[in-house]
Amino acid sequence: MRVSKVQIAKSQIETAIQLFFGKMDPFSVLTLAGAGEEILGNLLSRQQKKNFLAVMSETAAQHGLNLDSRAVASVANAARNALKHAKNDSEDDLQFDPEGATIMLMRATINYQLLVGELTDGMEEFLAWLRAERPQYLGGAT
Repeated sequence: MRVSKVQIAKSQIETAIQLFFGKMDPFSVLTLAGAGEEILGNLLSRQQKKNFLAVMSETAAQHGLNLDSRAVASVANAARNALKHAKNDSEDDLQFDPEGATIMLMRATINYQLLVGELTDGMEEFLAWLRAERPQYLGGAT
């Protein structure tokens, strides 16, 4: 079976949304959303388009804030990376904030929209939930 990376990312995000709304396993929500977000971010970069983090940095600059996009990406990706690495015993336990799953799912959803130009019904539902429950996260990003 041949499948596009966009289709894979879409499937990962849709599954993460189902887990999110089912209030099931924030580790898997973050991991699936993070994998989809990374694929889409790379595809956007290859097309010389901005990803969510780049848009966020530009928006901050327009409001007089100077955000180093690499520093923002490093902090934003820390939770995803912590969940997938266990190279040494210092990584055997970690502090986990389930809200990181919400943020990663938002990043993945917006990257999908930036690349494809539309959203699935599940993604629309998730963004509607964000607007109602976490409006501070969107700040004009959609």
